[in-house]
Amino acid sequence: MRGTILSNVYSAQFFDDQRGGSLRSAAIILPYLVQIFEPTSLLDVGCGQGTWLKSAMSLGLHDCFGVDGAWARPVLSVPQEVFGACDLSAPFDIGRS
Repeated sequence: MRGTILSNVYSAQFFDDQRGGSLRSAAIILPYLVQIFEPTSLLDVGCGQGTWLKSAMSLGLHDCFGVDGAWARPVLSVPQEVFGACDLSAPFDIGRS
């Protein structure tokens, strides 16, 4: 139901308008986080289009995975294999820790 609600609320134009600002924010903030925490993997819960995942991958962090509703599949900025659709209002398991 969540995916149905979101797909009816957010238009393709919304995602087009939001993408650039999200990428710019990630490009500013993620380099600092990567430098400080030196992560080897990243999980983005509520990743939306995956713009932060895309930015993390461009910084060389390739063990990345994002989860959000199935509604996000058509607007992803990352490959489908680094995305898992799930209901974020319920417990979920991505099969690893």
